[in-house]
Amino acid sequence: MRSCLDLERVWHVLATPVSALGGDRRTVRLAIVAFLVLYVGLAALATWVDVPAYFAPTGRGTDAWTYLAAGQRLNAGHALYRLVPSDLPVPLAPPYGIPEPLSPPLLDVLWRPLVGFGGAALLAWWSLGILACAGLVGRLVMRGTMVTMVGVVAIVPSLVMTALSANAYAFLIPALGAAWWLRDRRPALAGALVAAAIAVKLSPVSLVVWLGVTRRWRALGAVVVAGLACVAVSILGAGWSNTLEAITAIRTTSAGGATRISIEHLTGIPSAVIFVIGLAVTALSGRYDRLSFVAAIATASMSPLIAYFGSFAVLAAALAPTTRDGGPSPTGWSLAHRLRRNSSSA
Repeated sequence: MRSCLDLERVWHVLATPVSALGGDRRTVRLAIVAFLVLYVGLAALATWVDVPAYFAPTGRGTDAWTYLAAGQRLNAGHALYRLVPSDLPVPLAPPYGIPEPLSPPLLDVLWRPLVGFGGAALLAWWSLGILACAGLVGRLVMRGTMVTMVGVVAIVPSLVMTALSANAYAFLIPALGAAWWLRDRRPALAGALVAAAIAVKLSPVSLVVWLGVTRRWRALGAVVVAGLACVAVSILGAGWSNTLEAITAIRTTSAGGATRISIEHLTGIPSAVIFVIGLAVTALSGRYDRLSFVAAIATASMSPLIAYFGSFAVLAAALAPTTRDGGPSPTGWSLAHRLRRNSSSA
């Protein structure tokens, strides 16, 4: 009985909304904000020490430059995954014979009209990505519990690096979090966000399983419709040959082996096995909406063969179900209520 009461007390603390800490005393909440600002600043400083090029958004060091260069090649009618002297220079990453990181055709097509803006487009993309990630963290903290806060602290370093690198994930991670919050209120929009993430990064395809096992058919239909639209835009804007070459480019990149920080390299478990296990957990936990979504996000984050420190920032989206607007408990009963019932019966 005592252990049940202790567990209930612990759960009560963990389930406490961050916005309710300190009661009427604003100093507690201000201290939390000050801590987060300092923590994010330290993460940014660490990123600057490790990759100072991320703080020069109009230069060649960010991923946005790769997208800009790809858009320039498309506008010039050149091959998307082969460079010629007149193309914007893109740093290559041996042993891959293509610009790295790999830029998906859909994103390259979207950058075609931005090429003419040059550095202004790069700065805007970098700035908006940072704001998108900051918005996600802000919502998680304001609407989250202490469990959310712990997760935010754990994921902030990776999320900061992702935002500063100007990678497309700076927009896609908040979009995946939004897909959870909109899953029932705006299922079509939630499905479209999932489709966009899949079209750009592929690995979020695990969320299709989540939508299927939770029977969100409207959202699933939106994934199909939006996905077909993304494919059509890619083909029309990049050409059929470049779209097919993207598949070859992915195979070429994968042939280079797992990156050092990928889960396959760290554990020795093949990425394909990790992906299949993740899909199985997502499917088997379909009765528990939160758990199924978290499993799908974890699969998208941890299964890619080519992974970097910023890749794990995807796990920030898995914190969305821990917020107060994450929806009702799948079983209709809170853990605290079950613990109280068990202690009473004992």
